[in-house]
Amino acid sequence: MKQRLHVSSSEETMAFDATCPHWSTDKWRKNSKIAQQNRKVADANGSTARHTAGSIGFDEHRNNLEKMLGKPPTQFDVFMKTHGTAKAKKRYFAGDHENLEYCSLTAKEAQEMYLQEMAKKHGEDSSNHKDDASVWEEIQLRRKGKKKGDIYGIGASDIHFVITGTPSSQSTQSTQSDSTQQEVDRLRAQVSTMEQQQQQMKEQMEMVMRMMNMSGNQPRAPPDNPPEDN
Repeated sequence: MKQRLHVSSSEETMAFDATCPHWSTDKWRKNSKIAQQNRKVADANGSTARHTAGSIGFDEHRNNLEKMLGKPPTQFDVFMKTHGTAKAKKRYFAGDHENLEYCSLTAKEAQEMYLQEMAKKHGEDSSNHKDDASVWEEIQLRRKGKKKGDIYGIGASDIHFVITGTPSSQSTQSTQSDSTQQEVDRLRAQVSTMEQQQQQMKEQMEMVMRMMNMSGNQPRAPPDNPPEDN
């Protein structure tokens, strides 16, 4: 049989007293006040801005979703998991993606603006879309009328990882690699063009030489015979 651990009232009191100094610090009070103000921020519909992610970070939700789905989740998967209503989440992950409800109007507007901007940038066919962290960042700052600051729907997580599944460091390396590859392709195209021009010049020179040789091998007319002396 498992033994039950008994904690005396004196031990509970000591544990409580040990945490009190932490709660009385200026840092804790400041963080508590900020969190309280954030919970009171309302969107255009009067609803307070919030998410349904709980205490788990958005990046951890992405990792959990990948295990659950057996494949990397999309931005929409992560956003619905963290900003959809309980009923909407159940329907969404059961395969019903129509008329989904979000935890607030802010969440609904944020996602709709992202999808609209993705359609403008990558075309109407969403099957060809590749989630874009820069688009999410741009439209969320624009929605707030700012040029920089905290990004809605990301929290303290890495925006590139939350939106695309690729950490910022790898994303930067990938961008640099793509840029290098583009430069290599451009130089290869230039070399190919120069080689084609050289080949054309060579063929033209050979043609000129053949024409000159043909002209030099033509028989000459015999010279006129001088008149005989009488």
